[in-house]
Amino acid sequence: MGAKQKMTMRVTIERLRDKKDPYGQPGADWRVYHSEIPCYVWETGDRKITGTSIVEAGSPMMIIGKSIDVTMDDRIQNVIDRRGNELYGIMTIDSIIKRKDHKELRLKKIA
Repeated sequence: MGAKQKMTMRVTIERLRDKKDPYGQPGADWRVYHSEIPCYVWETGDRKITGTSIVEAGSPMMIIGKSIDVTMDDRIQNVIDRRGNELYGIMTIDSIIKRKDHKELRLKKIA
């Protein structure tokens, strides 16, 4: 099964706006950058070495289309399944690996 056929979930990606609060401090102004983007998320069950990185047990991984503009400064707002159930909440992006027909994101859950 190809990457595109696996993408049965939907993700909302947020990007931080460079705004300051009234006191001149950086604010936490996250805005939706992409919504309803096809994706697929799974959690690794063991340690895996890919190139120079080691993926630790239980790390959420995601695949998205290769044309989606996403950076490690963005964050995942939520992931929903095809029935609209929320599977994951807010997660940060630890790494982005570009593959032939998709991007693979290593994620970190925020407690």
